[in-house]
Amino acid sequence: MINYLKSFISRKAPHYISICCIIKDENNYLDEWVNYHLKVGVQHFYIYDNGSTIPVQDTLQKLDLLKYVTVINFPGVSMQYVTYKHCLKKYGMQSRWIAFIDTDEFIVPKTTHGDLRAFLKDYEGYGGLGINWLMFGSAGYVEKTGRPQLESFVLRSDDTFDVNKHIKSIIQPKYTRKVFDAHSFKYIKWKFCVNEHFVRIPKSFSPVSTDKIQLNHYFCRSLAEYHEKIKRGRSDDASITRSVELFHEFDRASNKVEDTTILTFRDHPVYTPPYK
Repeated sequence: MINYLKSFISRKAPHYISICCIIKDENNYLDEWVNYHLKVGVQHFYIYDNGSTIPVQDTLQKLDLLKYVTVINFPGVSMQYVTYKHCLKKYGMQSRWIAFIDTDEFIVPKTTHGDLRAFLKDYEGYGGLGINWLMFGSAGYVEKTGRPQLESFVLRSDDTFDVNKHIKSIIQPKYTRKVFDAHSFKYIKWKFCVNEHFVRIPKSFSPVSTDKIQLNHYFCRSLAEYHEKIKRGRSDDASITRSVELFHEFDRASNKVEDTTILTFRDHPVYTPPYK
């Protein structure tokens, strides 16, 4: 076992940064989500199709994005935890870093002008980087806007909104032993997850810190889109049903601050050299 770990840790991964996610019937958001993350330096995606009506592979093929994506058909109920375990075990050796996020979440590396690979260089000595949510609201939209969500929903919560204490993790698989939940992981001895200021994060929550990097979470979108979210169900725990009351509760807190930082990186992507 020790020799295997040494071999795994020293092995060169083909990709520096990849993303893993599970989706169901969110095909309309894939174009914007994949292309944005390509622009900030993500090289590959592991997308688990949880029984979408229109297969994710077909959508990505039409968008000419399939060359960046490994699609895994993964039907079932409450499968997020299982897919993360599968990705870590089967594809962990393919990437130096893997971000485990959803298609309504966008990574925004601010201090490196949108260059995620440059940002992660400072954290290579750690098991993982935990990024706090910033919840974005509906901006008052009831129906779908017909425009990209990054342009439509530019109002977010302030840092004091308690939900923003959630983190999502970008982990180094070679230092990672297991998945705790959708937010956190267990690492090998002497390795652990830190926030942007190198403060250790023990599990799934951390005091909000988004000076250097943030995770834009478009949880609400328009009310019409939230109704679609309810119909899709939850990938983490199917026993919990989302409600319209939850939308209004979150939306009241998530239209406080205008934040268009992400549009700069979308419209003026940085050049990220090949992984060496």
